[in-house]
Amino acid sequence: DESFYTPPPPQNPRSGYLVVSALVGYKRIDLPILALRDTPNRPLTIIGAGPEEPKLRALAANAPHIQFLGRASDEIVRHHYQHANAFLFPGEEDFGLTPVEAQACGTPVIAYAAGGATETILDPAHAQAPTGLFFPEQSAASLRAALDRFEQTRPLFTPQAARQNALHFTWTRFRTQVAAIVEQYTTGKQHTPDTLV
Repeated sequence: DESFYTPPPPQNPRSGYLVVSALVGYKRIDLPILALRDTPNRPLTIIGAGPEEPKLRALAANAPHIQFLGRASDEIVRHHYQHANAFLFPGEEDFGLTPVEAQACGTPVIAYAAGGATETILDPAHAQAPTGLFFPEQSAASLRAALDRFEQTRPLFTPQAARQNALHFTWTRFRTQVAAIVEQYTTGKQHTPDTLV
């Protein structure tokens, strides 16, 4: 929803890292905790709830810079998207809506290089206006290395690029393209990529 998930004002202060997720095993929320728990200069906020929460809280027990907010309203989630340095996406999903919401708020994404993230995030190796970075292995070390790269190359990632990329995934565009595909298969009328936007 690009009308709800919007960038903050240009001079908006940003700090720390963010995870928004159900706290279940396959989401791999353990990885950001393990990657960041020994680096107090890298605060982490985790929004979400689920059966893995006690285990995840135990992993972060001696790391006061890791904060669990539990379930939160869309407004609170948006606020955190708008104020994070980057959004962390350590799991593998077919699509993955939260990285797109983060980008709609102008926030770059650091994601595991698999699944839908590889189609919704533009990395510096393949884009002039990158919107995030990938890490190749689901390990804390691999994520930590990506965080190091991100912090070294932070000026490459602009809120404008993230927002522009997210607009490729709006409900309006989805409906238009699905309708065009249905029309193509029911009438035989071909559409060029330009007519699908």
